[in-house]
Amino acid sequence: MRSALAERALLYARRSRIQLGLSAAAATAPIRQLDPGDPDSWEFSAFSAAGEDGIIDYLSRRITDPEFSFLEIGASDGVANNTAWLAIARKWQGVMVDGDGPAVGRARATLEWFNPLVTVMELLVDEHNVSSVLAPLPSRGPDVFSLDVDSVDYYVARAMFEHGFRPRICVVEYNSAYGPDKRCTINPRLATSASEPLYYGVSIAGWRSFFESHGYRFIGVERTGVNAFFVSPDSFDSDFLDGVRGVGFRENISQARRAGGNWEQQFRRLQSLELVEI
Repeated sequence: MRSALAERALLYARRSRIQLGLSAAAATAPIRQLDPGDPDSWEFSAFSAAGEDGIIDYLSRRITDPEFSFLEIGASDGVANNTAWLAIARKWQGVMVDGDGPAVGRARATLEWFNPLVTVMELLVDEHNVSSVLAPLPSRGPDVFSLDVDSVDYYVARAMFEHGFRPRICVVEYNSAYGPDKRCTINPRLATSASEPLYYGVSIAGWRSFFESHGYRFIGVERTGVNAFFVSPDSFDSDFLDGVRGVGFRENISQARRAGGNWEQQFRRLQSLELVEI
């Protein structure tokens, strides 16, 4: 076990990381030129891996009747994720969930200091236990929902919507190796047994099919090709949504470097594995 001194040192390091994130966001604010129709112009990163903080911040400020709440599944250590900006900079109420015990411990220690309104749960979420995730929420319609579990994402989202879940903004990771047009995901029974690291998650067309079947509007993807954004139209001004010109597909930059090749080359590695059509 770590000593009390080591724990204090870790907490200090996390606080320093948070201050750096807030400072970075403040430093770039004067040079950002926001275009209401261009999601690329909304991007900035304080805690998110890429520009998700900015897109979430901009979209959430356009909600017509916000309740200032969020849910993130796959929240890591509470700082390096998609909702830390809402929790730390904007002091929203929320729930962060992750299956990694040490990461959850770090998240609790950090957020107890910065925002006690955030509940941190240790849970490996699947389609069978989503009711545990929904229980702490103030409503089934939080302003922001972020999902990134690198495996059975589609089945988790499907189960949550079957439980009456209706967030205003949805941020979901997509797997660009499936390309822009295939509506597919993995077989959940193979999620942990497949040795191919590209066999995970959902295609962008699969997510579009799912969310559009629930009445959501597609906003676009961020510039690194990892996350896609969807909104519930009844929570936004229609003129604003009609003017958004988001990009429909981008390849995952980091994945291309790790796996090599473009999405078509990556997809060839998946053709021997079972893909489920959405």
